[in-house]
Amino acid sequence: MEYQCILYPHVIPLHSHDYRVRGYGTTISNNNKMIELGFANLQYLKCNSFLIVLNAKLERLDMPKLIKMMWYVEKDITVWILYSSPDFCLDAIAAKVFTKVRDPFYTDIDASTFCEPKFDEKMCKTPSAGCVEIFGNVEIGPGFDMGVMRNVEVIYGNLVIKNTTIVDLNGFESLQYIISLDNIDPVLLVEGNSQLVNATFPKLERIKSSSESEAIVFKGNNKQLLSDATSCILLYFALYSSSDIGPTFDGQSCMEILDATENATTTISPIIVSTTEKAVYSSTGNATLNDNKTRETANHFKMIFLLLVMYYE
Repeated sequence: MEYQCILYPHVIPLHSHDYRVRGYGTTISNNNKMIELGFANLQYLKCNSFLIVLNAKLERLDMPKLIKMMWYVEKDITVWILYSSPDFCLDAIAAKVFTKVRDPFYTDIDASTFCEPKFDEKMCKTPSAGCVEIFGNVEIGPGFDMGVMRNVEVIYGNLVIKNTTIVDLNGFESLQYIISLDNIDPVLLVEGNSQLVNATFPKLERIKSSSESEAIVFKGNNKQLLSDATSCILLYFALYSSSDIGPTFDGQSCMEILDATENATTTISPIIVSTTEKAVYSSTGNATLNDNKTRETANHFKMIFLLLVMYYE
């Protein structure tokens, strides 16, 4: 039996124009006249399923005030937006809200483009000082001023970092989400950065990829990255992809990088998992391994990684 989400007024503060959708699930389908959902004041979705399917003329969702999506009865969420108009585009606000979901999340959204937003000093087409969100691909090359990325929290497009002299990714100090609808190219490509020795983004939460092949690719960078298991695993758990292929470093998977630590002295940052918040992050300290401890620690690290993979799947 399917229960429809219901609209009810926002209680604090009480305004008749503030709404939430709440219930086990909602389906909007077979409406051949609907061009947009028109939930102009919708702020919260509290549902286990939100299915918008078989609406042949639907061109956009139009939920400009949407803040958050949460599970209602069971701790998993499904979002389908399928079989809409060929001109359907995904609103940036909805894309960000869906990407923020950290509970078990199953999504299938048939959209090849984002709806063009209203641009201002915080929503930008190209990187510039003060930008918080960037609408479009970002390409960082030689001589790029990393200062313009300081406040950027969201990129709606692919991120390419190529042939730079950066040594780490701390210049992306505010970046939390990279969301791409590109089903061909990697959402994150880091290539030819000979001085890059650390591949950890300080605040990255989620990378959403629509690519059917490799979503995160590091290649031709400093060889030290091939022993940076921490960065690889953090990217692995940040990634939500249409493909089953995880991050690769010069063609090596996270597991292959971990395997390499059995036979070489390396530096590994411990991985800590919060099961309550379902967040993965690195600790502040690094542990330099001696030859006598390398194999034991690497095996322990691999066991943790495998358990995390099972947990998230």
